[in-house]
This record gives sequence, structure tokens and C-alpha cells, in this order.
Amino acid sequence: MTLTADRVLQHYLPLNPVEKKLLAYGATGARFSIAKQRPVAGTAENTIRASFLRFLILGGDDKNPIDLNGVHLEGAFIQGSLHLSSATIATNVSLTHCLCDKDLRLENTVIDGWLDLNGSQFSGVAAQYLRVCSSVQMKAFHSQGTICLIGAKIAGSLIFSAAQLDGLGNNALEADRCVIDANIIFDEGFKSLGEVRLNSATMKSLNCSNCTFTATTGIALNADKARVSGSVFLSTGFHSIGTVRLTAAQIDGQLSLKGSHHLDGNGGFSLLAQNMIVGRTLMLTHLEHPLQNAAFSGSHVKTLTTTQRPGARSWALTALPTTS
Repeated sequence: MTLTADRVLQHYLPLNPVEKKLLAYGATGARFSIAKQRPVAGTAENTIRASFLRFLILGGDDKNPIDLNGVHLEGAFIQGSLHLSSATIATNVSLTHCLCDKDLRLENTVIDGWLDLNGSQFSGVAAQYLRVCSSVQMKAFHSQGTICLIGAKIAGSLIFSAAQLDGLGNNALEADRCVIDANIIFDEGFKSLGEVRLNSATMKSLNCSNCTFTATTGIALNADKARVSGSVFLSTGFHSIGTVRLTAAQIDGQLSLKGSHHLDGNGGFSLLAQNMIVGRTLMLTHLEHPLQNAAFSGSHVKTLTTTQRPGARSWALTALPTTS
């Protein structure tokens, strides 16, 4: 098979000193760590061209093959937009504590391992219909632009612990119709500015604790028609500024707001959960602030628990759930 020019090393020569080191590390599958923290700017000591990084992630060439363990890069400044759209990547991809002032393109990409972007920052991620055969980790990830995972399929978990997502006036996360075989996690100080969309998404569980979802146009967290085979936790430390939507969601386990900090509708509904089905318990206990302007009309739950912590004010709903 004849490779295109961008799939042979000669296309990228001369390499800078940092790129030479990454090429050597890639041949062994070892992690190339430039720094343990994300850089603030590009320098001669940390800059790697996005086009060359793509060459390595796609496996290198016949004379310079990348180890089956994949590319593992830490603390780099990635120069340019990293385009991996429609690629089939046969290895793991790890880009941790990296800075890129452009976007990451993963539309229709297949990754046969896991994707680790912990601690990195990109100007948005376009990953519609991404396929990942393990988990996607975006812990402490910073995004200056929308992360789009519409229609993505992830065989493990999707983890946003301690991430900071800013849609810059648009949606912070778009994951409508995504299929996550394990869990979606927003915790450890996660913050979003702009709507987080999980419409018609499928997952094992949704864990939102010690996190803040802030709307820019009315809706903070949107999981309408979500299908959850386990439980949904909007629990200890959960804070929303804007409406949380669970309309027509189907939750086989429990929906727990136990210990949530504040669902603030910002002048509108705090929680819209009409026609929702909860297979076990709807838990509205130990709320730090009373739940107000919440709608549960047409919803069905097996058990409703509403005991407040001592001294807390009562909560108010526009319509109580009906038990099946």
C-alpha cells in the first residue's frame, strides 16, 4: 500500500528536539513527560506540531512504527489543530496536562483503546459519533469552546471530575444520543458554563456531586429522555443555576437529591421532571436549600422519600410524583 505524504516521517522533517524525543518514546510505548503541569504557553522546550502528533497517533510509518501501547504525552504545547477525524486508531491515546489553543477533532473516529485527556486544555472538542473501546477520561480538563459528543459510543465511563467547561456563550457539552456503557461522572469541583446536554443519552449511572452547572440561556443540565440502567445522583454539593431537565427520563434505579446544595432555577423552574419513570426511590432528603418550582407531573416512582434534615425548611413542588 502506498502511503500519502502525511503518513511518512519524511514529510515532517526536520523535527525539533522535543519531537525527536517523542518519536523515540513512541517506539517503546513509554510516557514522554515534559512537565507535570499544563504549560501556559509554547516554548522551544515544550512545543510539538499537531500534524506530527497526528502522524504518531495514527501509528507512524513502516520504518518508524509506534508501539501497540500507543502515544503518551504529558505537559506539551500542541501547536495547531489536532485533526483525527474519521481515523481508526489502533492504540491508546494519552495527552495529559497539554495545552492547545486550537480544537481537537475526533468526528467519526474509532479508538481501539482508551482516551486520556486529563489536565489538558483545548479550544473545544468536536467528537460526534466517536467510538472508544474503553473509557474517556477528562479529569481537570479545560475547554474554551463546546465539547460535542453527539452520538458517541464509549465502552467504559465518561469522566469529567474537576473539569472546567466553558461554551463561550454556546453549550458547554453536547452529548445527545450518546451511549455510555458505564458511568457519566461530574464531580470533584466540576464546573460548566453553558448548557450540558444529555438528551436521549444511555448510561449505567449519572453521578453529579460537588459540582456546579451554570446556564447561559435558561437550561443548566438537560437529560430529557435519558435512559439510565442504574441511578442518578444529583447529590452532595450539587449546584445548578438554571433549569435541570429530566422530562421523560427512564431511571431504573434511584434518583437521589440527597444533600444537594442548591437547585436554583434563576427565576424559572429549578427542576422539570414530568413523565419521568424512577424504578426505585426518588430521594429528596437533607437538601441544603428547599426545592422550589419543580414539576413532576405525570411521573411514576416506586418510593418517595422526603425527610428533611433537622431545621431545614420544607420544599415546594408544583406537582407531586405519583407512585406506580
